[in-house]
Amino acid sequence: MKLNELDGRRSSFFSAPITVLAGLAYIVLLWLLLQPFLGWIVLSTTEGDSLKSALHFDRSNPAYHYFLARHYHLNINRPDMDMAVEHYRRALAISPLQPGAWIDISKAYQAKGQNTEAEYALERAVRISPNNPELMWEAGTFWLINNALDKAATSLRQ
Repeated sequence: MKLNELDGRRSSFFSAPITVLAGLAYIVLLWLLLQPFLGWIVLSTTEGDSLKSALHFDRSNPAYHYFLARHYHLNINRPDMDMAVEHYRRALAISPLQPGAWIDISKAYQAKGQNTEAEYALERAVRISPNNPELMWEAGTFWLINNALDKAATSLRQ
């Protein structure tokens, strides 16, 4: 046997597994890169099933949790405050500097009758964005309804 023939056999022996590994690495890389994009494709509407499918592709996206929480919170036919609070919490665990999410979880807590948790969430929102007039209006009306007149007056003045 000639030396060139042995080299040819060795190269074909090693090239098949390398090709398979390269193909698998390509598929894994493609999947990792496309996951967030697939979530946005699935999120064609803000209905619960679409949002759940989007979460299946990308659980680390706080927007999906937030939109799903709003779906449960604002659903006219069957509001589910427990699920709304759960998904608001998940969104805030990923991205805690969102005053809108803190306001919405505060409203969900208030709807559940959990005023202590609602006030805590509202105070977090105010600390994050104290110059937001809409937020200060929400805070002022919350405290006015709950007889915290000093806090209400302070918020409504800003």
